[in-house]
Amino acid sequence: MAEVNIAETEQEILRAFKLEKKTNAVYFCTEYPSIITQLAIERLIEIALVREIRRFRICLHQSQNEAVQEMIMVMLKPQRIDTLQTISLDNLDRTTSYHLIEGDMLVSSHDDKGIITDTYHLKAHDPSLATSIRLNARKNRSIQVLSDRCIFIETASGPFTDEMTKWWNS
Repeated sequence: MAEVNIAETEQEILRAFKLEKKTNAVYFCTEYPSIITQLAIERLIEIALVREIRRFRICLHQSQNEAVQEMIMVMLKPQRIDTLQTISLDNLDRTTSYHLIEGDMLVSSHDDKGIITDTYHLKAHDPSLATSIRLNARKNRSIQVLSDRCIFIETASGPFTDEMTKWWNS
């Protein structure tokens, strides 16, 4: 896909699905209802592969100030999302959920020393394994994507600011 075609295709998707591009890896919906088709995801995957982007997200919420933060997460190769936790600046109980659409991944809980205490295997189209999990967002967690493509919905309590994410390695 030539760079001109990438830009044109991306602009078509942005217009058709009322998306705003924040970066090459982050898109926000700008109107309700937020509607994304499988074809739009596939086109964005094509664009990401040409740009050599290994993951991106489509935020179904319009801003980080909303009470519910809901994102379609697309991972384009096996990879690890480092250990993190969500810090509640307002002392509210917060949760984070992962709902697998396609692929295979592990979600692990970690203690305060970084030791894995539990691991949950999520795999699409396998009736013996989970496809969804909801966690206490204050607990340390990590994700290991096992498949070449992994698409899931992450839902988190909002509002949210970047300062609320505490990365284990920082």
